[in-house]
Amino acid sequence: MKVLHVLKSNSYSGAENIAITICANMQKYMCAYTSPIGPIDEKLKQQNIKYYPMKKFCVMELKRVVKEFEPDVIHAHDFSASVIATVLCGKKIPVISHLHNNVPWIKNWNIRSLAYRFALNRIERVALVSDCIIKEAIFAGKMVGKYKILGNPIDKKNIRRMAEEFSCERFDVLFVGRLTEAKNPMKFINIIDKLVKYIPYLKAGIIGDGDLFMECENRIVQLHLENNIYMKGFCKNPYPYMKNAKIMFVTSEWEGFGLVAREAFALKTPILLPDVGGMHELVLEYPKIKCEIEEEYVCKANKILNEDSEWIKFYEGVYNEQENKDDLQSYLKSIDKMYQDCCCVNGSSY
Repeated sequence: MKVLHVLKSNSYSGAENIAITICANMQKYMCAYTSPIGPIDEKLKQQNIKYYPMKKFCVMELKRVVKEFEPDVIHAHDFSASVIATVLCGKKIPVISHLHNNVPWIKNWNIRSLAYRFALNRIERVALVSDCIIKEAIFAGKMVGKYKILGNPIDKKNIRRMAEEFSCERFDVLFVGRLTEAKNPMKFINIIDKLVKYIPYLKAGIIGDGDLFMECENRIVQLHLENNIYMKGFCKNPYPYMKNAKIMFVTSEWEGFGLVAREAFALKTPILLPDVGGMHELVLEYPKIKCEIEEEYVCKANKILNEDSEWIKFYEGVYNEQENKDDLQSYLKSIDKMYQDCCCVNGSSY
């Protein structure tokens, strides 16, 4: 069976990581990856995944790739890829829509939510990273009978292997993610500004690229934090930095699954985060890591960085609990069933 993974982004982040994990671990299928050409190319070469780069993200370019690869199933990641895949392939090739984020616009009727609602008529299955999407989406009724909540796979062995690939500088506090409105890196900078009043020589790092890169740089200069916050830009392998950080902050306005938090646990790195999206499950399990306002990050981080014994004991307990959770194989079985279901609908048998 041939499966084509379709993504709108050309860089490497959460959704791309999931698509690559599926391709690399489901060897019973012939998987290929298509997206606009960009830095993702290097990551796919490392994993030996067949790549069909598009000049730009559009129907005509996807049509070219589909004609060349001839997939049995389209695995479209996130909303835009799902819509464009159904426009081209909805009646001929089964489409799985994999939603990695609960973006704010899904709560109300607008041009994007309407477009996805109509795309659901041609979507065979919907994979969700958390139940927050089905709870908040205005088109949730159209997903009934089609969706399954999968979470995200955490390949702990691979994460730890990659964390040893190179030596890197150590940060006291670290931010890893796209520099976009959703991830709210400006909030991270504001928290560091407050934290340096207690720890003047604090060293913080920002790993990632995005629309707010220049705005973040300007804000750092404005607050005179050039000797405290270092912007590293895009890094194809952030795990060595994550492993060596004393603590990580997630400051997102909205999230799907909150993959970076689970990865931090796999690397035994303390993390503080907000109660948004899929991270709500972690907050319910470990309410102590929840931060609603900037001052909470400052207060808790100050204790962690000063090696407070209560916090050390707390995180040791978290790591031990998380270590016993191995969701990768069960996750892959769920994806496998979706592929098989789609081919049964399409009249094929593998």
